[in-house]
Amino acid sequence: MNSTKRIFYYDLLRAIAIIMVILVHVDGIIGYGFDSLKHAIPGLLTATTWPAVPIFLMLSGALLLNRSYTLSEFFKKRFARILYPFIFWVLVTGLIGFFSFGWSGKETLKVIFGLTSPFWYIWMLIGIYLFIPIINSFLKEYGLRGFEFFLLVWAVTIFIITVKIPLLDGINLDYFAGYMGFVVLGYYLDNKQFGLSDRSMFYAGFLLLILSTVFRMYVFRYELGLYSDYNLLFTTIAQSVGLFLAVKYLDKISVDTDNIYSKIKNNIFGKAILSISICSYGMYLVHYIIIEGFEFLNIHSLKLLPIILIITVLTSWAIVFVLSKIPYLRKISGAN
Repeated sequence: MNSTKRIFYYDLLRAIAIIMVILVHVDGIIGYGFDSLKHAIPGLLTATTWPAVPIFLMLSGALLLNRSYTLSEFFKKRFARILYPFIFWVLVTGLIGFFSFGWSGKETLKVIFGLTSPFWYIWMLIGIYLFIPIINSFLKEYGLRGFEFFLLVWAVTIFIITVKIPLLDGINLDYFAGYMGFVVLGYYLDNKQFGLSDRSMFYAGFLLLILSTVFRMYVFRYELGLYSDYNLLFTTIAQSVGLFLAVKYLDKISVDTDNIYSKIKNNIFGKAILSISICSYGMYLVHYIIIEGFEFLNIHSLKLLPIILIITVLTSWAIVFVLSKIPYLRKISGAN
C-alpha cells in the first residue's frame, strides 16, 4: 500500500499495539505475581499492555465504519484479509507444536481454537467483522448521536461488571458489554470534535493514560478481584481512550514550526513504524509459536526478558515482511 495514502497516527497506534501484545505474552514466560521481584516486574509491565487488543479494534472501527460497500465487496476485500492468513498460520502453529514441541492432539486443538493461545482474538475478530456491516448501517442511519447512545449503554454495563455490583451478579451483561464497543469507540474518537484545542486534547489523553495505567497497576498488585476479562474493564477503556487520543493529537503539536509526525514519518524510524504496522496482523499470528519456542527451551529468566522481546518482535516482523514480498504468499502473510 502506498504510504502517502496512510494516516500515520493509525500506523503508530498499530505498531504500539502489536509490541504491547508481544510484551504481555513474553511476560507470561516469566510469570506474574508479587511474591518476588522476578514476578512483580512482568506483572506491572503487563498492566501497561491491556490497551493492545482494544486499540486494534478501535482502529478497525476508524477504518471500516461509515463506508459505502456491498456485502459481497466487504467480505471479498475485508473479511478475506483476516481469514486467509489466520487459516494458514493457525495450521502452521498447530503442526509445529504437535511435531516439534510435543503437543497432544487435545492441546493442539485448544491452541487452534484460542482456548490456550492468543488466537482467541482472531475468532472474536471474525465475529466482529461479520457484524460490522450492521453497525455500519446503524451509523449511516443515526450518525454520531446514535453512537453516543450505544457508547453510553456500553459504558454503563462495563462499569457495572468492573465494580461487580452484587444485586446484578445474576445478569449476564456480556450481551451489552462486548468487544464491539471498542469498534464503535474507535470511530467515535476518530471523528468527534470535542471543542478543545489539539494541545489540550493531547494533554488530556496523556494524563488519562498515565492515571488509568497507575490505577491498573494498583488493581493488579492488590488483586482487587475485578471482572475476569481484563479487556472488558473500565480501566482498560480509560487506558485505551487515553492512548488513542494522545497519539492522535500528538501530531498537532509543533516543534520548530513542524508537526512532530512530519519530522519522523519519512526517516528510518517512521519507515520502521509503517512497516511494523503493515506487518502487525501477521506478527500477531506468528509471534505465539516463537514464544512457545522459548517456553519449550525452558527460558524463564527476568534478565533475558528484553532480549526475548526484541528477538520475538524482530523475528515475527521479518517472517511476515519476507513472505509479503513473495508473489502468491502475500495473501497469507498477514501483511496489509
